[in-house]
Amino acid sequence: MTRFSDRQKEIINESLNLIANSGIQNLTIKNLSKAVNISEPAIYRHFTDKMDILMSIVTYLTMSEKWILKKVLASGPSALDQIKGFFIEHFRQIVADRNSTVLRCSEALLQHDPRLSQKIIAMMHLSRDALNNIVEQGQQTGEIRTDISAKQLTIIIMGALRFLITSWQQSAYDFDLEAEGEKQVKAIRKMIINGGNR
Repeated sequence: MTRFSDRQKEIINESLNLIANSGIQNLTIKNLSKAVNISEPAIYRHFTDKMDILMSIVTYLTMSEKWILKKVLASGPSALDQIKGFFIEHFRQIVADRNSTVLRCSEALLQHDPRLSQKIIAMMHLSRDALNNIVEQGQQTGEIRTDISAKQLTIIIMGALRFLITSWQQSAYDFDLEAEGEKQVKAIRKMIINGGNR
C-alpha cells in the first residue's frame, strides 16, 4: 500500500485546492511552492515532477475510495442498505473534502496524459464494480428488480450520484448535499426495488 508523508499529503491537498479553484493550468511548481510555503527545490524532494504529483493525487483518492467502499459494505446486510450507504458515505467524504470533486466528477484531467487517464478510469471502475456487485447480490436475494440488468441499474445509480455532486459543485455548494442525497436515495430505492414500494 502506498504511504504518503505528512508533507506529501500537504502538497497533494494544496494541489487539489489549486486545481479546484484555479484550474489545472495553474498547477505549477512555482504556484504550489507558494501555496505550501516551501521552495521549489523542496517540492522536488517529495515529487519528481508535476505528473508525479497528479498521479499521486489519483492514488491518494483511490485509497480514499477503497476506504469509502469498505464502509459501504459495512453499512447494512441488505443490498438496499448498502446502496444507501454508497450514496451517504460518498456525500460525507465529498462534503468533508470539496476539492476532491474536481477529480472524482470531472473529465478535465482525462485527456491530460494517458497514464493519468488510466488511473482515473481505474478509480471510477473501482466504484462502479463495487456497486454492480451490490446490485447483483440484491437481484439474487430478490430485493432488487431483475427485469433491468445489474449493469444498467448501476449506470442509473452512478449517474444520479454523479449528477447531484456535479450540481452541488456548480452551484457553489449552495444546498445541503447530504439532505438532497437522502431524497435521491429514496427515489432510487423506489425505482429499483423488487415488488413495489417498501
